[in-house]
Amino acid sequence: MIEPDVVSDSHNPGEINKPKKKTRLGERFRGFLPVVVDLETGGFNAETDALLELSMVILNMDEDGTLVIHDQVHAHIEPFEGANLEPVALEFTGIDPFHPLRMAETEKDALTRMFKPVRDSIKYHGCNRFGSYMVPHIRAHLMIVYSKYGR
Repeated sequence: MIEPDVVSDSHNPGEINKPKKKTRLGERFRGFLPVVVDLETGGFNAETDALLELSMVILNMDEDGTLVIHDQVHAHIEPFEGANLEPVALEFTGIDPFHPLRMAETEKDALTRMFKPVRDSIKYHGCNRFGSYMVPHIRAHLMIVYSKYGR
């Protein structure tokens, strides 16, 4: 891994004795760690529809300032009990949520495992949180699961 430049964050005068360290990546996106997210769901309602698959690519920055892949995580996720599974959504994605070869994990297990490298990168780069440009239904699903398992 390429060691990035480190700059001091001294915006808070109360932390002069213990300045936070931010990498170039931590400074670049207003304190957000860039993460590429793709998810497949059982519908568009984040409150009621199952999260079926989730992939995240955590980015880093090389010495030239080019974004590069740092880590990739992926999971097939079991629908939560009582989850809505819209037939149209399943037909579109081609996912059989109950196929034994999916080797799906519970939502809690998958997301706890997947958010660990995100949290580690946030801490390493001195970021505030992770960020990704997302369409509204993806943002809604991800914010719900992050509030449960991402902290």
